[in-house]
Amino acid sequence: MPLRRLPVAPRDRIEAELHRQMVNYDVIVPVTTPTRWMSALLVVAKQQNGLRICIDPSPLNRALQRSVYYMPTIDDILPKLSNAKVFSTVDVKSAFWHLKPDEPSSHLKTFETPLGLYRWLRM
Repeated sequence: MPLRRLPVAPRDRIEAELHRQMVNYDVIVPVTTPTRWMSALLVVAKQQNGLRICIDPSPLNRALQRSVYYMPTIDDILPKLSNAKVFSTVDVKSAFWHLKPDEPSSHLKTFETPLGLYRWLRM
């Protein structure tokens, strides 16, 4: 996919977000070699002046061959919790950053920015 044009005003904030939060936390890594797949960068403004760096995976999703997985619903899970006595809460901010894809999947999530190519190391 071609690089989407970004407005000039938030480019400094996008660059800072790419380096400060993502490269420093090992969420993405710069790519210096040719890649077979590339997605478009998608930047979403958060409510409290933050930025969310994403990719548009719709072309990739159409190209993937999927295995079938049954996703349980709340009605499937609640009966299993009937004897539970201890519950806890979890802060899920950046929760997907805890999941690492395998190496081939990581290369499928390469994306282009005005600063160059990057590849996701986390979900």
